[in-house]
Amino acid sequence: MTTTFETAKVGDKVWGVENGWGEIQSINVSDNYPIRVIWGNYSNTTYTLEGKRAIAHNHQSLFWDEIEIKAPTKPMPSLEVDTKVLVWNDPKRKHNRHFSHFSDGLIYTFEGGCTSFTAMHEDDIISWKGWEVFE
Repeated sequence: MTTTFETAKVGDKVWGVENGWGEIQSINVSDNYPIRVIWGNYSNTTYTLEGKRAIAHNHQSLFWDEIEIKAPTKPMPSLEVDTKVLVWNDPKRKHNRHFSHFSDGLIYTFEGGCTSFTAMHEDDIISWKGWEVFE
């Protein structure tokens, strides 16, 4: 099957990055944007035969089938163990702690004034939602 829309027909189901599933409403090959797609009953959008929303776009945004778009997570900064940080779960209550590590988008710190040198148990490390480096 082709990734472009030269063989498209009115009524074909298509998938758009911005709107999900839609249906080709009309095709006008003499137009720069010959493919008109209707999204439900509320709006329509035109595309090139290459599935681009605008001729100048580098990437296709209309497809024959749903594609998976997975945004990468923002990389966590590189902090040295025991860096002094302010942490919180409630921004109104910040706590001074020493950095342990990042995991699953959370910051982990040593609890109760501990550092990597003085922490004795796993219970001495807890996670926080918010943080900033203590200057």
